[in-house]
Amino acid sequence: ALALANEIVWLDCSGTLSEIESPVFLFAGEKGPEPQFFEAMAAQIPSCSTVIFPGYDHPDAYWNGQVVADAIVRFLRSNSLDE
Repeated sequence: ALALANEIVWLDCSGTLSEIESPVFLFAGEKGPEPQFFEAMAAQIPSCSTVIFPGYDHPDAYWNGQVVADAIVRFLRSNSLDE
């Protein structure tokens, strides 16, 4: 299944990413299938914060969910509308 998932042609939404007005948090594992896709997508989103987890692939992000959750919480706190 993982080999098949890695062969998927990703959706090209590059024409609309620059129109996103809300803060966006993108994260990926360093061992993910398409790091150049991730970086290109992030570069097109104006208010994009990114984290690449060293040594992680998709299952690692699941099994080490607290590390991912901590990064999400930091993003939410830094983009809180209440402050």
